[in-house]
Amino acid sequence: MSMEEHLARHLADTLSPDANVRATASDAVEQLTSQPGFGAALVTIALTPQVTEESTRQLAAVILKKHVREKWSAHDRAFVAPEMSGEEKARIKTTLPAGLADGSSKIRTATAMAIAQVA
Repeated sequence: MSMEEHLARHLADTLSPDANVRATASDAVEQLTSQPGFGAALVTIALTPQVTEESTRQLAAVILKKHVREKWSAHDRAFVAPEMSGEEKARIKTTLPAGLADGSSKIRTATAMAIAQVA
C-alpha cells in the first residue's frame, strides 16, 4: 500500500463516528507526520477527487497547512523537526496551485490557505 493510500485511509477514519476508530486513526496520522513524503502525500490526497471523499480531501489540505507551517523551514518560529526535503517542497509548490481550480469551494479555500503558508 502506498503512502497516499495508507494516509487517505487513516484520514477518512479520523472522521468516523466511532471514537476508538478516530483515536487510532489520529495516532496513525500523527506518526506519519515525520515520514519523508508526508506533505506530498497530503497534496495528492487533497487534489484527487476521483479517489477520495471531499471531506477527506479537505482534511488533507487543512493538515497540509499545519504541516507546512511546522516543517517548511528550520528558521520559522513554529518549526518542528525534521525539516521537509527540498524535493518534497518543490513537489508541493508545483502541485498545490492546481487545487485553486478544483470544483469544490471547500478544497479551493483549504488549498489557498496551504499556499499562503508556503508563500
